[in-house]
Amino acid sequence: MTTTEQNIANEQASASNADASISDVISAWDKVFQGVKARMRTNASVVAADIRLSIKAVVVTLTCILVLVALAVVIWVSLLAGMSYGLMAFGFHWFWSLLLVLVINLVAWHVTQRILRNALKSVNMSASADLLFDSKSE
Repeated sequence: MTTTEQNIANEQASASNADASISDVISAWDKVFQGVKARMRTNASVVAADIRLSIKAVVVTLTCILVLVALAVVIWVSLLAGMSYGLMAFGFHWFWSLLLVLVINLVAWHVTQRILRNALKSVNMSASADLLFDSKSE
């Protein structure tokens, strides 16, 4: 036997000892598959929680919009009519009654707008998007 043939024989013998058995490969793939399943379950629970939170935020947003409309209509009509009549009965000019009604409406509008802005901030689904599209590096 030549040295080249001896080297080849030695390499083949050491390679056959180092080769992984089929059961080791299947075991490794099973672990990979279990890890993927666990990640999918985690992602699904995060997405479900994000959707529930977004639905709640949408309900709060719609409620704030309805409150805003109701405040605008009810406050405008009742205060304009009632305050105008009351102030004019006391001898004030109509301009002062209009100014007072506008100030009250602006305060109500500002409070409702702040609630609406906070509800809209909670609608985004950035955690789900990050998980699904791997936008953040791990």
